[in-house]
Amino acid sequence: MQKRSNKNVETSIFPFPRAVYGRVEFRAGLDCWNELEIYYYDSFEELEAAHPDARFHLLSTHAEASFAEAQFLPGDFLVFGKETAGLGQELLSRRSSDAIRIPMRKGLRSLNLSNSVAIVVY
Repeated sequence: MQKRSNKNVETSIFPFPRAVYGRVEFRAGLDCWNELEIYYYDSFEELEAAHPDARFHLLSTHAEASFAEAQFLPGDFLVFGKETAGLGQELLSRRSSDAIRIPMRKGLRSLNLSNSVAIVVY
């Protein structure tokens, strides 16, 4: 998430997460929606083209580097994939130097998406 002026900026790539569509989920963030500027992109490539100088941190269980060792700067993008499929091999191969992970013991299933976001953003 980026910070622009005094509003947080959320960038989403379609398909947009289901959580925004549901009435219950919408109510869960009711007091926060006015603090966001949301931008939509149809693909990750469209996002990259719109922000050619941006730094992207791709969160993946397949990455070697720990998120705790990453240097985060204002304006950086944190990129999380689908909970069931991750980011996809093509993107991870193309941007392997940008991939980071949450350290976990070998053999354990990965964390769910909301917990992963909470750990990295906090």
